Amino acid sequence: MKNIKATQFYKVRIRSYVTINNKVLYGAWSDYKIFGQQPKVNIKKAGKGVKLTWKKVKGAKNYTVYMSTKRNSGFKKVKTLKKNSLKITKFKKKKIKRNKTYYVYVVATTKSGKTKIKTPVSSAYWWKLY
Repeated sequence: MKNIKATQFYKVRIRSYVTINNKVLYGAWSDYKIFGQQPKVNIKKAGKGVKLTWKKVKGAKNYTVYMSTKRNSGFKKVKTLKKNSLKITKFKKKKIKRNKTYYVYVVATTKSGKTKIKTPVSSAYWWKLY
């Protein structure tokens, strides 16, 4: 699985097989499963805020940015957008403060029929303005 890229959604299915007396017998195909990886966020200071950027995820319809002042909880949706960057100067209607740590992550979303598929969240990225 070394060819799996973090910047793409994948649609896969599997089936088992067994070889008996040099004859290959196949099982039924599984249902399709669609998956992707959470985009890696780059954070740079931009004026009185920060600019978040990430690589586009092939197949993504949009991206949702979540933010918190706590490491493992309290994440609030900041914005859903189609592009792969966002400048943040406020959080919860207040200006971003100096010497305060903020945490952020991005979720890529795609559609399969009427079903929305989101990348799982594995980690949050943090920054502190000085």
